[in-house]
Amino acid sequence: MSSDDETYEEERFQCEHIITESHEKATYGISVCQQTIPGENEETFLFATCAINQICIYKYDVVDKKSSVQLIQSYCDSDKKEYFYDCKWTMFENNTIVAAGGLRGVVRIIDVVHKCHLKPLRHLGSVNQIAFASGRSTLMASCCSNYTVFLWDAEAALCLANFVGPDQHIQGVLAVDINHEGTFIVSGGLDSTVCVWSTQEKGIIENMAIAKLGPLFREF
Repeated sequence: MSSDDETYEEERFQCEHIITESHEKATYGISVCQQTIPGENEETFLFATCAINQICIYKYDVVDKKSSVQLIQSYCDSDKKEYFYDCKWTMFENNTIVAAGGLRGVVRIIDVVHKCHLKPLRHLGSVNQIAFASGRSTLMASCCSNYTVFLWDAEAALCLANFVGPDQHIQGVLAVDINHEGTFIVSGGLDSTVCVWSTQEKGIIENMAIAKLGPLFREF
């Protein structure tokens, strides 16, 4: 008997919470914060959403076996034409950070602890996806509609590498990720190719050393 002929009892799941955001537009990015929240129980976590020019941060909590979701912070880009496509969490030292990028090619870096904007990371094309190296939390990879892949030190607001060359993407790059140690990046896009990039070239290592001197810019 083929798997197509097999029958299964349908299992129904019930959603714990449904959030309807006021913008009523498509939500492209959602990211759950993996860091524990000081002073909260182990079941509490933060998650972020991004849509239009808005980034929302929610807290999921469980008290006496009852769960709740609360909007705790919301950020609106001053450019009404912005549309965020992706958001990700990371840490700068002991500070919880959320980053988001999208249509206008600007990655916004938000210090959630101090409720302030850090230096934005500017690209020449729309930012489709971003990713942080979990073992080196300031290293961020980004991919753009203008065929490019970037490596950043997001805390120092320094571009470490722009991955271009004879084997680069020839159409928009839609997806990117970086490994735990931050030693290589994988990207894919509209051109049906997957590219693997090393971050261990001499020039990149030198730029990383510069970034270690500390944040080069800060914007509030």
